[in-house]
Amino acid sequence: MNNLELLQSEFKQQSIPQIKSDIDYNLASDTVAYLKRFIDKAETERKAEVTPLVETKKQIDLKFKTFTNPLEEMVVKIKLLTTPATLFASQG
Repeated sequence: MNNLELLQSEFKQQSIPQIKSDIDYNLASDTVAYLKRFIDKAETERKAEVTPLVETKKQIDLKFKTFTNPLEEMVVKIKLLTTPATLFASQG
């Protein structure tokens, strides 16, 4: 069982309390605190799994941008040279 499954299992054991007394109010406050800790644990787990993927994606993007950026610049230059206004200006 991975950490996320453990967190889900732990969460399922909690129920939403009915607020009918001061004791219920305190229980609800404790539940909110528990849920916030649960959310923090889940977010930590998510970041642990996602961060390496994000870094890999950045490296891949950089690799391809290094290759494609000069090509994009060439496309822009060629388009500028082949627009009708440019063609007529160079012939006149």
